Amino acid sequence: NNNGGTAGNTGNTGNDDVYRNDYTYVYSTDPSTFDYITTGYATNSDHLANFVDGLLEADNFGRLVGALADPANPYEYNEDATEITFHLREGVNWYTNEGDVYGEVTADDFVAGLQHAIEFESDALYMVQYVIKGLNDYYQGTTTDFSTVGIEAVDKYTVKYTLTEPTPYFHTMTTY
Repeated sequence: NNNGGTAGNTGNTGNDDVYRNDYTYVYSTDPSTFDYITTGYATNSDHLANFVDGLLEADNFGRLVGALADPANPYEYNEDATEITFHLREGVNWYTNEGDVYGEVTADDFVAGLQHAIEFESDALYMVQYVIKGLNDYYQGTTTDFSTVGIEAVDKYTVKYTLTEPTPYFHTMTTY
């Protein structure tokens, strides 16, 4: 008697055999892209979440802490929460699919990433489309000057977002 695959003790018979089924999981579809900036599909994100860090991540207590942002000083808001500045960890690298260092992660990568998300119409763009200053205008084609979008590489390890209105929860959006 395998009790439906669960651990079993047959009690009075003295038979202490334990039966186990291996846990397996089948995805209903294969990932359609590994472009983590443009995809919003769970089938892709289930995998990609294991490949790439964001600015922040939840620790084992659910608190947001620095991932690519410096854990000692990950971010700061200006007084009215219309700007947020992230301080990146130094020495974090991009790697090729062969495991070779490609280059260092810098603030310019976040600027380029947002521009890529806009130009390739990211499935998740709606989350920040009306939050980051000038993003919607650039996306809609009202302006073709990306420098009007509220993201700036202040220096090699500092990226600043300018927001359309006070948004004291913007940092929580960086975990997606």
